[in-house]
Amino acid sequence: MVKKKLKPKGLIVSQYFYPENFRINEIAKYLNNKNYKIDILTGYPCYPNKKIYEKFYKNKKSFSKYHNCKIYRLPTISRGSGGAINLLLNYFSFLITGIMFSKKLLKKNNYDFIFTFGVTPLTVALVANYISKLKNAKSILWLLDLWPQVINELKVSKIPFFFFLAKVLLKKVFTEKNYILVQSKSFKKEISYYKTKNKIVYFPNWAEEFKKKIAKNKEKNIFSIVFAGNIGEAQNFDKVLEAANILKNENLRWIIVGSGRYLEKVKKYIYDNRINNFHIIGHKNKKNIWYYYNLADILLLSLKGTKYISKTIPGKLQTYLGTNKYIIGFSKGESAKLITKSKAGSIINPDRPDLLAKRIKYLLENKDIILKRENSIDTKKYIQKFFNKKIILNFLDKKIIRTIIN
Repeated sequence: MVKKKLKPKGLIVSQYFYPENFRINEIAKYLNNKNYKIDILTGYPCYPNKKIYEKFYKNKKSFSKYHNCKIYRLPTISRGSGGAINLLLNYFSFLITGIMFSKKLLKKNNYDFIFTFGVTPLTVALVANYISKLKNAKSILWLLDLWPQVINELKVSKIPFFFFLAKVLLKKVFTEKNYILVQSKSFKKEISYYKTKNKIVYFPNWAEEFKKKIAKNKEKNIFSIVFAGNIGEAQNFDKVLEAANILKNENLRWIIVGSGRYLEKVKKYIYDNRINNFHIIGHKNKKNIWYYYNLADILLLSLKGTKYISKTIPGKLQTYLGTNKYIIGFSKGESAKLITKSKAGSIINPDRPDLLAKRIKYLLENKDIILKRENSIDTKKYIQKFFNKKIILNFLDKKIIRTIIN
């Protein structure tokens, strides 16, 4: 009698998961479809806030599985309004409850590997490290942010001991991982500071897919600049707003799709300066956001030009490229390089809002430049070559997970 081969079993540890919309959801779905048995350890949905998850809180049992992946949830303190204290409480409550409850929650389960979705901060990785030791499982970290370096640049905390402690904890995290996947090639140098001997592999974000085709803007008389994503300090909204103030009497509109810690400051600035062509749409799910991409003449990517923030590549950039819309990169570093290499649009110094306003006005008056770029260069082909979802996820399966479980 031939013994049936058991499915390799993995645990994804992520503070964010379905019904929240992050790429880790797609990794879970993909691995489940590739004949892995996948469980999820996560918190209760609250990104960007709890209000948008009414269906979850009314019927939690209906969200206990995702494409046959079983979801275990840890009690955490909600992000609330997104203030610094609320965020810290949210992050550290996941760490504390993860250490306290994961042993009991997962006591009947054994795992071949633990996969950590490593967004800022990396407290989630400490939970994953604990479980990997508990279960004697191999460990993979997907690193999407440089923490605490970015926090330091944003001056969220001015306590030197905080950064000393963070570096000590990070060294522990990095040295206990079998694979560290980095979304930006420049992350490799930063991780080498910790002298880790673990395998560091480039594993980028891919473009999100839309069921409905991204079309050209049908509202030809309204010139639209669209920004989609988190509205925080890192997104350089101080400078974006200065540019918007310069252009407030022009025949154009800014469409901001998203939410974040900086939102109230943005609202106050546009009210105080009477910027009537600046529209904040709020958070939209993946199914609905395609509508706003359709409206765009320009897609705006803005990031502060500081050393470590410039090393990151926001996941939305690959999605922007997948729309074939004209992109303005109000940024430096890796994201600026990617926009330049793909010939997707323009790069503006993120410290010069006057130049951003000047470029937008020029494009407003010379729309043929946008049409020429979109007709002559298809950035979707660039995506297919360098950020193809199927290729990236197959790489995760064949080159990484299969390697560490064999």
